[in-house]
Amino acid sequence: ASILWIGGALVAFGIVARPDRLWVVDTTIEERAPLLALWPLAFGALALGAYLAPRHPVFAGWRTWLEMTSGVVLVYAVSIAVVDLFQRQVGGSTAVEELAKQAQTALTVTWTLIGAAALVAGLVRHRPMLRHAGFGLLGLAIAKVVVIDMAAMYVAYRAVVLAGVGLLLLVSAYLWTHFRGPRSGVTGITGGPQPAA
Repeated sequence: ASILWIGGALVAFGIVARPDRLWVVDTTIEERAPLLALWPLAFGALALGAYLAPRHPVFAGWRTWLEMTSGVVLVYAVSIAVVDLFQRQVGGSTAVEELAKQAQTALTVTWTLIGAAALVAGLVRHRPMLRHAGFGLLGLAIAKVVVIDMAAMYVAYRAVVLAGVGLLLLVSAYLWTHFRGPRSGVTGITGGPQPAA
């Protein structure tokens, strides 16, 4: 079963929707075939397989990693779908460079929304894996804003984006402290209060 899954992953990531589809390209210069009509089924099957695998005793010890893999596959598929919405507009009235900027901005917003949803779900349901995945995706989105998106923005937009990133971090910190609540027991600081014997 694991060999079949790995083979399916190689086909899905290497042929069906390669990572280079996360960028909009000018199809008049670089030839690119359109995505297959049922391409989401390939990634849906991979994600479902990874999610259900821990129910088998052989893979039970890998539950956390397999669930994380399932989430990564789904986020990748959603990312491909978002960028493809803009790729399909190439050749229209909007310039390819502008479509590329819009696609990357939409991708960043998508990652931010998914990361925030995972963070809130992890806090509310007390699921550390979801919480860490949410923080990780939010961190990736922020890094993408700083390293990639900011370089293609006008100065005025950069100020707005940085303010938005700061607000996002404040909201994340608030949600963390609100849902986590006060911690009981040893504070971890020398000389602090100790639990009653």
